[in-house]
Amino acid sequence: MTDLSDRLDRIDVKPDKLSEAASQLGRIKNTFAIRHESMGQIDSRLNDIEVRIRTLEHQSSSRNVLRAGCDILPPPS
Repeated sequence: MTDLSDRLDRIDVKPDKLSEAASQLGRIKNTFAIRHESMGQIDSRLNDIEVRIRTLEHQSSSRNVLRAGCDILPPPS
């Protein structure tokens, strides 16, 4: 009878373990979803920053060309 009781106790514990594992998997899935969304926002911000940097670089190089052209011109008389 003791063997049967022990076996039933072990069987009774298994659904609890499965339930806990399913709960942990749900929490992990939620964490991944949140991080995935956060990474998308970070990627979008990074793309915006890259565009701004390229714009500034282009403006800066244009100004240097104009400035270099002004240095070549003779001074006003």
